[in-house]
Amino acid sequence: MDEFVKGKLITEWQLPELIDTFADEAIDQESFQLLDEATIAALVPRVGLRLKFKKKFREFVTNSAVLTAARAPLTEDPHNSAVNEETVNSLRLVFEVIPVFDIRPIMAATSDGRAILTNLGHTGQLLTKERRCLVRILVSHLIETFIETPSTNTKIALANSLIQTFPCLRDSSDTGRNSWFAKGRKAMPSTGFLEERLRNIRKHTTHTCTHTHTNVRLNCVAGRLLYYNEINLTKCIV
Repeated sequence: MDEFVKGKLITEWQLPELIDTFADEAIDQESFQLLDEATIAALVPRVGLRLKFKKKFREFVTNSAVLTAARAPLTEDPHNSAVNEETVNSLRLVFEVIPVFDIRPIMAATSDGRAILTNLGHTGQLLTKERRCLVRILVSHLIETFIETPSTNTKIALANSLIQTFPCLRDSSDTGRNSWFAKGRKAMPSTGFLEERLRNIRKHTTHTCTHTHTNVRLNCVAGRLLYYNEINLTKCIV
């Protein structure tokens, strides 16, 4: 067993359950650093463990890249040293790991997703109902992995993975994916089925939180419990 991988899985990440699998597949330090979405899904089929591993692995890749940039030699020219430091700091701020989504396993994890896979295999087409279901499944996976605010590049990666897996879902745009996700330009917001679903979920979440926190406020003042809402103020003596 590679000591680097063993140290990561047992000592740092607390995932000893994966040791035997990684040893059987001869995953050493070099191959560990080359793991992609599909390989991780094959190595860690159990969803709970896979989510934990992917979270740790993304942090590892990000930190490794930033550390490499930080260790790069700076020029001795005093006029350029500030520029180099600014470059390193920028890398720390904007470096992002762009994931690769394995669409088939994501879909196969649900009964509706399996039905869609079967239909696509037979007809190469999606009904409106099936397309909405497909979007719900993919966005649910996106939120589980990246919460409710995945980056634009992450959403582009998901849309690209979808049309690469199922070329029949490409549209007539230059990218072939604009109906699924199109990046906003200038003052125009992003569009597409994936973005619309995410936007609706965020609106629902925001509305729920706003309703909870603004319409009902409790405050105990001088032994009196005051109930506030937007229309009435009622006092109830405790």
